[in-house]
Amino acid sequence: MGLPKNPIEAYKEARESVLAHQNEINGNQPGDPEKAIDALIKISEDKNAPLHLFLGQDAYDMANAKMELVKADLEKWKSVTVATAF
Repeated sequence: MGLPKNPIEAYKEARESVLAHQNEINGNQPGDPEKAIDALIKISEDKNAPLHLFLGQDAYDMANAKMELVKADLEKWKSVTVATAF
């Protein structure tokens, strides 16, 4: 990956994340790649395949946590959200 000649400080964390994925995380992800392939083949053969597919307990847990945060925001701001109807 090429780095800019004059890197912008505001993007420091993003660059560090990219480098971590390239150098530290890549190849060390949890889960069995062969099981992932089997899951993808199974899903590809289903007439009603899901729009979103989360593989692994970690992905499942993160998705559930995100849904809870979104639901909390929806409820917190419901009065503002629904007040925009005609």
